[in-house]
Amino acid sequence: MVLYFIEISKNAGFSEVEILTPGELDVDIVLNSGYENEFIRVLKERGTDAISEFQSFLKKYQLSSHIWVFAKK
Repeated sequence: MVLYFIEISKNAGFSEVEILTPGELDVDIVLNSGYENEFIRVLKERGTDAISEFQSFLKKYQLSSHIWVFAKK
């Protein structure tokens, strides 16, 4: 997804494209969505440390659903 935003930004004539995925709400949204599967159940069982580490993983590898795109024309 991140590469897609970089590509379309550059194709539109922007330079110095920077992508940030702050990723602060992804896990919270999923945990409170009402949707439950095995992964979510295990994540909840492991507690706050596991939840925090998973959110950090999403942020580190730019997998967050919340994306900020900064570009210079």
